[in-house]
Amino acid sequence: MFRGRMKLDIIFSVLGRLILLLGAMMFMPLGVALYYGESPYPFSLSIIFTISAGVLLSLRYLPSDDEWELREGFVIVAFGWLFIVLFGSLPFLYEGVSSLNAFFESMSGFTTTGATVLVDIESHSKSLLFWRSMTQWFGGMGIIMLFIAILPKLGIAGRQMFRAEAPGPRKISSSPV
Repeated sequence: MFRGRMKLDIIFSVLGRLILLLGAMMFMPLGVALYYGESPYPFSLSIIFTISAGVLLSLRYLPSDDEWELREGFVIVAFGWLFIVLFGSLPFLYEGVSSLNAFFESMSGFTTTGATVLVDIESHSKSLLFWRSMTQWFGGMGIIMLFIAILPKLGIAGRQMFRAEAPGPRKISSSPV
């Protein structure tokens, strides 16, 4: 099924750009923190760390004209989720949430689960609550982007996926679709 070498330059380049995008999104809650007179440090530090990691990956592994194969897509999606959740948990960490709870909040947001482990939610800064809401919104948008941007690049048609996932009775035919 998988032949040849995995194209690491494609994988790291895409992951770097994904991390850069996440760092750019952190400017919005930073603006909220400045507007409400809250400490800008949780988001300033998160932005610096996230954008630095994204730049390092993006510059080290420049995008190539090679085509993605299925295995690169799988690796990008798997590590993309992991990196987004890890870097997305930084604002929670810098605001004093424990590492496990920060990871849980970030994972819950980006997967649009909506669960929380924060006991007294209103005690947190407005900017962190805004970030928590943004992770849920971007998580929902991420699923849409998966269908629009990534899957066609892998040669997977949306209609075929819809047929595979749609419930209900199906007509079984002997002719190929």
